[in-house]
Amino acid sequence: MDRVVTTVDAQLQDAEAVGTTLQQALAAVGHVDKEAEHIARDTFTLSELVEDAYGYLGRFEGRSIFHRALALGRELAERSRRIFEQVIDEGRCTLDDVLALEYTEIKGRKAIASLARLFDVSRVPESGFDPPKYSTRYDHLVDEALQQVMDEILEREPRLTFALIIDLNSYAPIHNRRFCQDWTGDPKKDLVGNRIKRFFFDKGVLVRGARVGLPRAAVTLPNMARREDFLRVCDLRERPEERDVFLVQTYARDTGQVLSALTVPLYVKGHRYGAVLLGWDPERVD
Repeated sequence: MDRVVTTVDAQLQDAEAVGTTLQQALAAVGHVDKEAEHIARDTFTLSELVEDAYGYLGRFEGRSIFHRALALGRELAERSRRIFEQVIDEGRCTLDDVLALEYTEIKGRKAIASLARLFDVSRVPESGFDPPKYSTRYDHLVDEALQQVMDEILEREPRLTFALIIDLNSYAPIHNRRFCQDWTGDPKKDLVGNRIKRFFFDKGVLVRGARVGLPRAAVTLPNMARREDFLRVCDLRERPEERDVFLVQTYARDTGQVLSALTVPLYVKGHRYGAVLLGWDPERVD
C-alpha cells in the first residue's frame, strides 16, 4: 500500500506538472489568437484602404492593368447583357429563368453527356464532378456565346488571367476556353483546367464581389441564397448611380494562386444578375 500511495503521489505530481504546462500552452495560444486577431484586423483595414484607393483611381484615365480591366469589364458587362436579352426577346427563355438563382447538380450519364459540346466528358464518373458542377434553366442557351465574348476580352489584354461572369451567388455558367479543358479524372489537373459551371466561394471574396454595390444585408446573405432572400433586404433593380460601381480585391484562389479580382455589376433587363469578374496576377503586370 505504501508503494501504491507513493506511485499515485508521483503520478499526481506529474499530472500537476502537465496541467501547469497546459495552462502555459493555453495562455500562449491565447496570446497568438489575440495577435492573429490584431493582424486580421490590420489586414482588413489595409484591404479597405486599398479598395478605397482603387475607387479614387477609377475616376481618372490610366494605362495600368487596373484601368484596362475596368474598361474591359464594363464592356463585357454590356455585351453579356445583350446576349441574355437576345434569348429572352426571342422567347427561348424568360427573365425569371435568368434571374432565378436555382441550380441542378450535373450528375448521371445523361446530364453529364449534355456537356460534351463543351469538353470531353468520357472520364467523368456517373456520380458527377468534384468539385460539383451545376446547371440552370438558361445555361445551354447562352454559355457558348458568352464564352466567345469572354475570350475576345481576354485576348485583348494578355495580362488578364480570366474574364467571365458570375451570378449573385458567384456561380459561373461558363468560363474562358483555357479553363474549359477536357476532364481528366486527375483532381489537381481538373481543378485548374476545368472551372466551368461551378461556384467560386473562395473564402467569401468572390461572393462579396458578385454582390458589389448592394447593401450589407445582401452581401452577408448565405453563399447560395435565393432571389427571394435578396429581394427581402434590397432592391435589385438597376439605378443610374450604380453605373460606375466596381470593387477590386486581392485573394488566394482555391488553386493557391494569389490574384487581384475586379468585379462590375451586371444587369439584365434592368434587374441585377450578378457581376463581371476579371482577374490578374498583381506580381506580373508588365
